[in-house]
Amino acid sequence: PSGDEPANIVLIDAASRLLMPIAETRAWNLQQGAMLHWNPLSPEDEILFNDRIGEDLVTVVLNVQNGKRRILPMALAGVSHNGRHALCLNYARLARSSVGGRLESAMFTPSIDRGISHFDWKNGQEIIATFRDEGGRMRHYLFDDGKQNFQVLGADFFQGDGHCSYSPDTNWIVSDRNHAEDQVKELLLFHPATGKGYSLSRQKVGKYLSGDTRCDLHPRFSRDGKQICFDSIAADGTRQLHIAHLKL
Repeated sequence: PSGDEPANIVLIDAASRLLMPIAETRAWNLQQGAMLHWNPLSPEDEILFNDRIGEDLVTVVLNVQNGKRRILPMALAGVSHNGRHALCLNYARLARSSVGGRLESAMFTPSIDRGISHFDWKNGQEIIATFRDEGGRMRHYLFDDGKQNFQVLGADFFQGDGHCSYSPDTNWIVSDRNHAEDQVKELLLFHPATGKGYSLSRQKVGKYLSGDTRCDLHPRFSRDGKQICFDSIAADGTRQLHIAHLKL
């Protein structure tokens, strides 16, 4: 995509599959989209997403019911569950911080020396994250914010990096795994209380396994915990949203 090529912001009716374009954005990429969130303070009506106005990166707050919008002066990276705070990054500066020609990421709350990748809050105190251990292996860890009490989750189940997140009741963890040998991304479900893990699907993504145009699964639970939404490559070769229906 070129710098002036917009992406549509689309509202999807899950029952009818109707796609309704409601806005455009020029601050997006294939890995993070436009950092779109439902506004926790108005979860049925408002969304937040990044856009570019001239040379400025901003956050748009859009009411999907009446089309009214307001502009916030910085681009967001995440929104707190209570809707009171948002984390903003200097995206222009971020692009100049690769280490030795290699892209690295860091989570700044606990430390920056573990190659931290993906993370999610379990509750107001505990965080799940994937990062390298002292032996260089990527593992899923649970720990308290600001502490070093790291607990490995699914040591015999999770292999490598993963986009991990908790179900709304925190009884389950969804994540994913790459299989480079056959260009497959595997959708994984884990039950921490019993230590049991389940493979829900193996998605053939072909050439989109890695690289800037890769299609990671990015799995997330629905609000009622009965479905998992994830990205993947459809049978016709297009990138689509998929839904896994659960019977837990």
